[in-house]
Amino acid sequence: MVSKCKPANHIQWIRSVLTRRSLIRSGEEGILVNTDRAHRLAYRAWKKGGQSLQQTVISNLFKALTIDHRDISNIGILSEIAEASCLMSKDEVRPANLRFKGA
Repeated sequence: MVSKCKPANHIQWIRSVLTRRSLIRSGEEGILVNTDRAHRLAYRAWKKGGQSLQQTVISNLFKALTIDHRDISNIGILSEIAEASCLMSKDEVRPANLRFKGA
């Protein structure tokens, strides 16, 4: 995961991932996931802590998917990301808590 509870240098980090072609390797390995819950987690981060918290969550999601090759549609993995990002505890992450409640 990205540094606990602190936003990372996202541009540099994403550039390094793309340079190593992790995205391409992920596609070749056939990783295909439904990202609805991950997007809802990112939205919840924005609602709770603004852009800074949202960037931390998105960085952790991106790393989990492209580098660690984890299934970010899995609620257990999303709960680990939420807790590592200081968004909410693992116990709070449930499908009911990841619903959009108006924009």
